[in-house]
Amino acid sequence: SAQIIKQGGLKIYPVPASEAVTLSFDAAGRGKAEISIINQLGAVIMRRTAGVDKGINFTTINVSKLANGIYTVKVSQDNDVKVQKLIIQK
Repeated sequence: SAQIIKQGGLKIYPVPASEAVTLSFDAAGRGKAEISIINQLGAVIMRRTAGVDKGINFTTINVSKLANGIYTVKVSQDNDVKVQKLIIQK
């Protein structure tokens, strides 16, 4: 089945970030979501699993070890995938 990619379903703040970011995203139902942070070369440098409930979910991730730059954050739950840019600036 095709993955549905939504640009609007994921918010990340603060931007730019240095220590920690909060992800706010809408989940279709209860379950687990996989959160990936991907660098500009396309490598997954951080992967987390979060329990989610139907509706808006909030997850905080420590990004203090990430180097300055632009990353992509991907939140996957089943076939529902949301992506958003993350800017690290210290």
